[in-house]
Amino acid sequence: MTNDPNAHEVDAQNTRDRVVVDRKTWSPAQIVAGGVGLFLTVLGAVAALRIGFDFNASGSVLGLTHTLLMALIHIVVGIIFLSAAGNALGSRGTMTTLGLVLIAFGLVYGIEGDSLAAALGGDERIGWIYAIVGAFSLITAWLSPTIHVRREASARRVDTVHDSTTDAPL
Repeated sequence: MTNDPNAHEVDAQNTRDRVVVDRKTWSPAQIVAGGVGLFLTVLGAVAALRIGFDFNASGSVLGLTHTLLMALIHIVVGIIFLSAAGNALGSRGTMTTLGLVLIAFGLVYGIEGDSLAAALGGDERIGWIYAIVGAFSLITAWLSPTIHVRREASARRVDTVHDSTTDAPL
């Protein structure tokens, strides 16, 4: 301390540390979800464009017979995968759920392809492809870690101490 009455010292209570934390999260599952979503969306869009808007017509894409309904199913599932690719924390959960649903759908469609061909069109190979995509999605979701990248910045702020005699109103 000094003997000068106008001198002020800043004590430890008037200092503050500020830490800014920036966290980025990502997962390899996002890349897989984006790839699967892109493949299914493009496959469904190409099939829909080749068939036209006729629910009774069918067309072939990559050697697989499609109807408009099956093309729309490809597009919807592909868009769900694409939306999962945008969020690291949601991609694994979405891929797990979608993987289980696609395995069930694919197995039923692959085993009973003749029965479902009248309703959905196509052949049983589409069912087996969905079962494989579902299994791949499920395994990827289980094995992919969620990676957190953390960046910190710190700053020290010192509050100034005001003299009560200088703050008096005029």
